[in-house]
Amino acid sequence: MKGGDGLGAVLGAMALGFGIGLAGTGCGGALVLVWRRPSPRLQSRLLGLAGGVMLAVVFFDLWPAAWRAGGLPYTVMGTAVGVLLVGILDLSFPFLPGAERPLAGM
Repeated sequence: MKGGDGLGAVLGAMALGFGIGLAGTGCGGALVLVWRRPSPRLQSRLLGLAGGVMLAVVFFDLWPAAWRAGGLPYTVMGTAVGVLLVGILDLSFPFLPGAERPLAGM
């Protein structure tokens, strides 16, 4: 096997992803120690930032890869199924803590 191929590359990528996730979680925990009770305004900004990062990953990384792999119809259909599945799961488990359930009023 050449460099960057095979199991070694996969394990390296997994280790890198784990390390970055662990570092990010640690940084988030450190911020909680600094701001014990963040204001609703700060929480709103941070949630907006996190949502923007997630949307950027979807539209700049996942969507183009899905489009290349299966074409536009399958990409749109997969996205729609995913959105519907999340909505159904959100409505199906109202006892889970932490969400206001924005779809519940629809």
